[in-house]
Amino acid sequence: MTIFSRIFLSSSILLLAACSVVMPVVDESPASNNQAVVNLIQEANDYRDRQQYVNATASLERALRLEPKNPLLWFEIAKMSKLNNDIKTATNMALRAKSLTSDAILRSVIDTFIANL
Repeated sequence: MTIFSRIFLSSSILLLAACSVVMPVVDESPASNNQAVVNLIQEANDYRDRQQYVNATASLERALRLEPKNPLLWFEIAKMSKLNNDIKTATNMALRAKSLTSDAILRSVIDTFIANL
């Protein structure tokens, strides 16, 4: 995991600790080396900024079809599900993200996210 990803995850911990309602979609560092995935994440960011959470989720799901084992994408979908008040899906997506990562920081962020659902 790159230093930028670690910074993103650390900032996510702080956001979760502050009980922020709107958490950023991955935008501090590339969540992928695949440009199509990066573009879809940016599209999701744009939708999220306009509070179009269903469209943001759809963009993230398209990215997930390209990289089904990317834990950050699963976690972003979990966050969008929370914003859509779909706590069951948010929980399931977060657990899936946790199962796909061995990164201790991301696992901690996900645990905190789930605890705050």
